[in-house]
Amino acid sequence: MRRYEWRNRRKYTVKSTSLIILLSLTILLAPAEVYAKTVTASIPTFPVTVNGQAMESVYNQYPFLLYMGITYFPMTYDNARFLNVKVNWYEKSRSYGNKSVLFVGVAEDRNGELKMSSTKTPNKKQYPVTVAEYGIALNTTNPSKYLDNQKEEYPILNFRGITYFPLTWRFAVEEFGWEYSYDKQNGLNIKSSDPFRPIISDSVIGATLPRATGTDYYYSDKYYVGYPTTTWDNNYRLIIRKRGGDEREYSLENQIQGDYYFNVKKNNSGAFVASEPSINNNLLSIECRKVSSNSAESSVILTIDLDTGKVVAENTKD
Repeated sequence: MRRYEWRNRRKYTVKSTSLIILLSLTILLAPAEVYAKTVTASIPTFPVTVNGQAMESVYNQYPFLLYMGITYFPMTYDNARFLNVKVNWYEKSRSYGNKSVLFVGVAEDRNGELKMSSTKTPNKKQYPVTVAEYGIALNTTNPSKYLDNQKEEYPILNFRGITYFPLTWRFAVEEFGWEYSYDKQNGLNIKSSDPFRPIISDSVIGATLPRATGTDYYYSDKYYVGYPTTTWDNNYRLIIRKRGGDEREYSLENQIQGDYYFNVKKNNSGAFVASEPSINNNLLSIECRKVSSNSAESSVILTIDLDTGKVVAENTKD
């Protein structure tokens, strides 16, 4: 049985009307009520080392777990910060149908010391754990991009009130920027590295008032790009980072005219629906709903040069 997943690959990797439509789309993204599923996980017997510090498992209140042959990481506040990750819990999120949301993303800084909580009695070999049913905002504040845990091959788990993430390549390497390895003699070794993800201000998840705009992110193997959800309230920030380089910020102001609603396209019925950007070489293509100064609406595709931050083309789809 495999104890962790290791892949032989590497991936580096009209304004009032408009506002109402935007907020309506957000509300429709809220999930339906589901019931927690209980599964059985075991505590691994092999050694685990995190940033050079051994993780005790016999009396550890939040030990590593094994489920479906995959090692699971306990995302406590201290564990996360020791590996340059932050976790924030929101009991109610307006943008997620007033349901609970856990944000997990890159931290502003890393704690130099790991603190662990201990139990008075030894841990058992196996425990019932639940499949997380709350919202999981992983490196995003966009409700439409929260994890659909019911569809995850290795679902996010909850044990003793703590969220556990599977140490697959996708989560450990791509999302958290960790390096990890395993051998029979030394067991599992995890090290924090330079995450190819932005530091996101997640407090908007807990906002009690409707928000018209924010910054959304698109991640590819070579770039990540942050762009406004809409320019309706003069948000023109464009954030670009190429793998191996530093994060750079540009402005779309004076490059586009009118109010733009990003990641929106017209379907065959003429209605505006959600869409996704794409990157070809160094060019980002993103569909938008454009409202001109005379209130005329159109569907356009913006093409942005990711090396210069310049809009090089705007093509109308109508």
